[in-house]
Amino acid sequence: MASRRHFLKGTASGLALLAMRPYGAAAAARMYTNPVVARNFPDPFVLRHGGKYYAFGTTGQGRTTDNRVFTLLTSTNLVDWQAAGGALTPPPGTEKADFWAPEVVEHQGTFYMYYSRGGGAIGATIGHQLHVATSARPEGPYTEVAALPVPDSKFTIDA
Repeated sequence: MASRRHFLKGTASGLALLAMRPYGAAAAARMYTNPVVARNFPDPFVLRHGGKYYAFGTTGQGRTTDNRVFTLLTSTNLVDWQAAGGALTPPPGTEKADFWAPEVVEHQGTFYMYYSRGGGAIGATIGHQLHVATSARPEGPYTEVAALPVPDSKFTIDA
């Protein structure tokens, strides 16, 4: 009887250990180190859409390789990011403007990007003002459609 009890205890312990063991490589934890994007990527905003992540970052006066603004990265797991050019086609006459802090939302199949555009110092006659652009796809390209006036504000940043 004592040997049967030891056998049952041993079997139960073995089954418990097997149940706690991860199944295959898929269960193994993947290690990563922050930052996951090893480049300058200020004011990041991440949109999840259709099982994919889209990260938008400030470019200031800079332009991406496709002559757009707002650096765009894509990922399926928030760790491995691929460069995808720029998100917004800058309007004519904005070559020296700063573009800051994009944020994107989707409503009824249209993607709306809110951001700050302008230049000059705080308190200047014309500083940064909020704008909105639209696109049919989360990655863009986005086209500016309107300025969003903020009363009594000459310097509105971070959409």
